[in-house]
Amino acid sequence: MTKDSILHFLTPASPGIDAPSLSLQKALLKFAPLFTAYADIPYAEAFNWSELSLPLSEEREWYCVAFRSKRRAGSDSQALHEADRKAHEEAMRGGGLLMYWYGVPDVVTGMNLATCIWQSRRHAVAANTRPHHRKATELTAKSYEHYTLERYKLVKLRGESSIFIVPYEGGEVGW
Repeated sequence: MTKDSILHFLTPASPGIDAPSLSLQKALLKFAPLFTAYADIPYAEAFNWSELSLPLSEEREWYCVAFRSKRRAGSDSQALHEADRKAHEEAMRGGGLLMYWYGVPDVVTGMNLATCIWQSRRHAVAANTRPHHRKATELTAKSYEHYTLERYKLVKLRGESSIFIVPYEGGEVGW
């Protein structure tokens, strides 16, 4: 897999972005899968989280969503990509989206993975209610053979430069 085979969207820093989130967004420029079969590997192991470094003085949690999927044969790619593009633009305007990344389907299994990292769960929930995201969601049933939605916390502890992933178990994440 080459970097050219991956679509990776970082959203521009918005005026309301906090310092740790800005540091994370800069570190995410190096975000990459560790394996070609990233869509079939646990989220915490699929990417180069341990290579991303933030300032020792910062402490923060962010909300992550992972969408694992296998496209339905013959589904309308153009409509799905257009809905996804509009939902991404809408999320950028709404604020809080630090990164949106998705790969390409595995040539053997057809599985794929997309992920978003948000400043807070509240930002992600708000984006989920907007018109273009709802439209993209409506296409899900007819576009995918199967899919799962996973939720995580990305954690940065003060005194450590590394970040790590833990399952989301409820409550607010972020500020």
